[in-house]
Amino acid sequence: MNNETLRTFAFYMTTLTGNLENRVAGQGIAAAAALIMFVPNLIIFIFMQSRVIDTMAHSGLK
Repeated sequence: MNNETLRTFAFYMTTLTGNLENRVAGQGIAAAAALIMFVPNLIIFIFMQSRVIDTMAHSGLK
């Protein structure tokens, strides 16, 4: 991407691990980046869990 304002958070997380020579440190940074990206989704799901379950219940299953 040429336009820096359009780059996503995931793009920057992958650039953290791409230039490391030490593979073990790169794996640790990759795991930390994955956790940072996962936690907001988990928090949103916890707060919206009842709506997700209601949507599944009313999705046409009989």
